[in-house]
Amino acid sequence: MYSKFGIVGGLKNAEGTTMKVNDAVSRLVRAGDENSAMWEKIREAIDEFVKTLIHCFPEQSSYHRLPKGYMFIHQSDGDYELSGFEAKITSTIKNRQEILAFAKHIQNGLLHEIVDQLDNEAQFLDKTTSALKNFCISRR
Repeated sequence: MYSKFGIVGGLKNAEGTTMKVNDAVSRLVRAGDENSAMWEKIREAIDEFVKTLIHCFPEQSSYHRLPKGYMFIHQSDGDYELSGFEAKITSTIKNRQEILAFAKHIQNGLLHEIVDQLDNEAQFLDKTTSALKNFCISRR
């Protein structure tokens, strides 16, 4: 019910009980703060993930193909781009839709696929190094 002074009584919540307007606004602010804190944690987690990728791919100005169509670009100025079919996350731009798409891929195994890819590349490099060493030794 409305009066010239505002809402009288209160608002009904999902359970059907009446909630005072001030309580409803306080609850909305609290939920918004929790939501903002969650997004900040996700952004921080992505930054940590990228630091790990930079450790795995230390050369700057480099492009690295990752599973699920992702590309990791480590630029010489320290900026980065992590892009895929549904997401493009950079060191300065991380919007919610793209973060959700990236998080969905992480949840569906992207991280494990990246680890498998790195393991396979390390094994390949190890075998290649051994073969080259053996070749050089046999030519002496």
